[in-house]
Amino acid sequence: MNWIKEMWTRIKHYPQLEEQYEDLLQTEQKLYAQIIQKNNQILQLQESNSLLTEELDQLRLEVNRCIHEELPDIYDSEYWNNIWSQSVIYYPAPKKQKVQKYLAPEKDQTVLNLFCDELIQKHSSLKNYVNTPDLLVGIIFEYMISFFDSGRFKYLPEDKEIWNTPSITLSIGFGDCDDYSIAMYSVIRTIFSRFKIWEKNRHRLKCVAGNVNQYGTIPYPNGSHLWLIWLSDNTYWYGVDLTYYCEISLRNFLKQPIQFNKLYGTIWFTFNEKYCWSTHNLSVTSRDWKKYVEDKK
Repeated sequence: MNWIKEMWTRIKHYPQLEEQYEDLLQTEQKLYAQIIQKNNQILQLQESNSLLTEELDQLRLEVNRCIHEELPDIYDSEYWNNIWSQSVIYYPAPKKQKVQKYLAPEKDQTVLNLFCDELIQKHSSLKNYVNTPDLLVGIIFEYMISFFDSGRFKYLPEDKEIWNTPSITLSIGFGDCDDYSIAMYSVIRTIFSRFKIWEKNRHRLKCVAGNVNQYGTIPYPNGSHLWLIWLSDNTYWYGVDLTYYCEISLRNFLKQPIQFNKLYGTIWFTFNEKYCWSTHNLSVTSRDWKKYVEDKK
């Protein structure tokens, strides 16, 4: 009969044991959440430490460069256009032509001019930055990104490689990296031209075709990309990226040169409306593009 008494005792205390189990389970979940929180804090601290280390390395390089080198004149277009060997790059998007032609001013710039009118009206102080082009580019960069935040601009990848004109991109409000890069280039050129400072600054703005790396990992190619770079007064190039890493690029503008930014990988070629630079001359065919699209799938 003892076993019956023991069984009855267990049954009688079962609700109490169940309640204790629930308490233990909740305690375990709270502890697990605290562990995750602590791990996230550790990762954030590690990332912050890594960024501080990179910034310190940049400062050391900058100090050494200032001490041991005579910095080139930022407005010496002859120097900056010839420091790298110029090349000829043909690209079908969709018509095969020199990449510089994709940046040529449109015959009808009505849409582009209306967009720039709107920008100037909203930022009436823009003319005050004529003598500080770095800051002027930063304001235009921030203004363009605001349209993605508001939903006026949307990123939309294409099945076919078509580099739209600025008027088309600004009108329809969607496109991919090449569409927005060309539009951004044209907006900067138009604003600078209105303030009569484009000719002496043209060599400081380039389109870049290359790889981007995965975020938060050991640098590993994550795909192809087109973005802009700007040559700052300190003779470093900074990313102006409206699509892939737009928010990070805006935060890093004038702070982290593209050469120290691990989010961007191999550069294939760069170009502006007049010149193109690459290690070798390059001609991309429609067959090349078809193979690239198939590889991405």
